[in-house]
Amino acid sequence: MVTVTDLDFVTYDTEANELAVFQLKWQQPVGIDASHRLRRSTGRNLVTDSNKWIETVFGWIGKYGLAELAKRLGLRVRPDLRVQCFVMARYNAHFSGFANTDERATWIDWSHFLKAWVECPGFPPTELAAALKK
Repeated sequence: MVTVTDLDFVTYDTEANELAVFQLKWQQPVGIDASHRLRRSTGRNLVTDSNKWIETVFGWIGKYGLAELAKRLGLRVRPDLRVQCFVMARYNAHFSGFANTDERATWIDWSHFLKAWVECPGFPPTELAAALKK
């Protein structure tokens, strides 16, 4: 059996020896005037698809290791490499009624990420994730 997943964006912090992997979810906006059904569907799709991605990524890392991931990404890393996963939604990363998000990743939307990036310049991925989760 072959495991296939995608990493939409990856960045490596050489000083902290941390790898940040991103799943980008560019769903359409769901405004206040949207139907309850549309909101539920959008939330369910985001959480279900992203949880599956997180499980696949960590399953792959568990099977092959971070060193192999770095090698496939063409990165030269130190042995103590750490990884931080982010699920970044275009508009909304949090929907009421969907508390079953996989906590191995940081769930954010684009505007929240930009705000944290400006307020926390130079933070390594794990510190940025902690700031985003506050």
